[in-house]
Amino acid sequence: MTVSTQTVEPANIPVVDFNLLSSGTPQERNAALKQLDDAFQTFAFIYLSNHSIPQEMSKRFFDLPHHVKQLIAHPGSATDHRGFAEVGLGLVSQGIWDAEKVENIRNTAKPEQKEILEIGNPYTTNDPTANPYPNRLLPEDIFPGF
Repeated sequence: MTVSTQTVEPANIPVVDFNLLSSGTPQERNAALKQLDDAFQTFAFIYLSNHSIPQEMSKRFFDLPHHVKQLIAHPGSATDHRGFAEVGLGLVSQGIWDAEKVENIRNTAKPEQKEILEIGNPYTTNDPTANPYPNRLLPEDIFPGF
């Protein structure tokens, strides 16, 4: 492995306040949505503040052994992005939709160096009983409160 000693400036990762998205005024929600859209188009990720997930819970999850997190692994589907994704699974394509260009990125880009747990609204349709992409959650006996 080669380690770079080059100093780089830290990225100015946008911070989006979830409070404004979930309970702000219509003007605040619109401004936060624009900030969210701009951030994803520019950086492909954000730092989400005021999301109500305690930092201690997040730390407890990511401190678990790898084999435990793999119990709820991302399925590798092109449509279902719920679950744990280990380092190296993802590649940012920065909003590129051309199949040939995306394939080139997948073949040449360095994998992302992050672990993530992707969860989302369990009701992705207007029918609350239909749940095509369920959240993958650890059982209570393994991770109480999860």
